Amino acid sequence: KVRNAVDAVLERFKRIDILVNNAGVWKRGEIGKMSEAQWDETLDVNLKGTFLFCNAVAPAMKKQMWGRIVNIASTAGQRGEAFYSHYAASKGAVIAFTKSIAVELAPHNINANCVAPGWVDTDMTANLLQKRSERREIERIIPRGKIATAENIAGAVLFLASDLADHIVGATINVNGGGVLMLQRFYFSLSFTPESLYFVRFFLQHDCSHSEGARCDTTTSSSPARRSTRSRSLKTSTLSISSTTIFRHTTPPVY
Repeated sequence: KVRNAVDAVLERFKRIDILVNNAGVWKRGEIGKMSEAQWDETLDVNLKGTFLFCNAVAPAMKKQMWGRIVNIASTAGQRGEAFYSHYAASKGAVIAFTKSIAVELAPHNINANCVAPGWVDTDMTANLLQKRSERREIERIIPRGKIATAENIAGAVLFLASDLADHIVGATINVNGGGVLMLQRFYFSLSFTPESLYFVRFFLQHDCSHSEGARCDTTTSSSPARRSTRSRSLKTSTLSISSTTIFRHTTPPVY
């Protein structure tokens, strides 16, 4: 089907200048409960589909010595996403794949790059974003305070497809309102108790820049008074473990 689609375009227009791989699926899948079929569906659409189209258009772009490939990745592929590990794996692979083919194709005047959206108001996220409480919480953890529109993402795609991006190769442009920089408290709030998050509070309250291998005992918070002390609002802080930095909000956390 992919080859037929590419051949049909070439027959009508004689060339292919721009390829945007935007097809994707995003379905919840908890590790330990996820089926192999769920995993395969996500990887087939998000990763294999991207590969198939890139592989199909590359010969034509090489022949004409010009082309632009823009693959839609995700912030999930950069920092992971709890309960969507299959999605995060597929998008992380898209980023690595794009960097790899970008080096191969650059000598042929073909630029391959990624756009990494965060939350976007589309049909794919409609079931979650139509719930006001979840939408407000998501907006609260995005520095710009709002969820992206499809037009926000299209702007970055248009830029990478234009001559303005002539010397950009293998890059990933974040279009997420700064959300990729924030700690994913949204998923914590949906899935964990305050007691099980004591270790998170510990790291955020202390200088943990050299805390590789550190342990936090989450079972010692049985006293209500001690839990209250540990649950106090936190000031702005930076968590750095094993060279990975996570920035968090100045507003009090919600668990």
